Amino acid sequence: MYDVSPYENFSHINPGSDVSEKQAVGVLHELLSLFVTCSGERRRLRYLRQHLGLPQKFHLVFERHPRVFYLLLKEKTCFVVLKEAYIAGEDNAIEAHPMLEVFKKYVELMEQSREIIRCRRGGKPIELESKSRGDN
Repeated sequence: MYDVSPYENFSHINPGSDVSEKQAVGVLHELLSLFVTCSGERRRLRYLRQHLGLPQKFHLVFERHPRVFYLLLKEKTCFVVLKEAYIAGEDNAIEAHPMLEVFKKYVELMEQSREIIRCRRGGKPIELESKSRGDN
């Protein structure tokens, strides 16, 4: 995919060059592929700039490389999604990460705990419906 290895040291390269941009694309591709959902909040990825050795305006590669990254605006928050990790028209990753089921269960439990707190504050009886496929 990239002509430049994201693992090499590019501190001596001009930050505005094409090689620097290719290196930024490679580093961000590798980083997003490590995440369970193959996505990350764009604002938070910018905080990693110095640690990853990326140029000042590296976040522009998301717009310049639409075949690699997809920008998703969700609830006034911009997320960067690794495009190759998803099949067009579906919400499932091609190769599901082993931790994805654990992540989904965690989200479900957090939603249930939020509902429990609301019911306790309102003095209502607690009625929970499991969204999972079965009792695990």
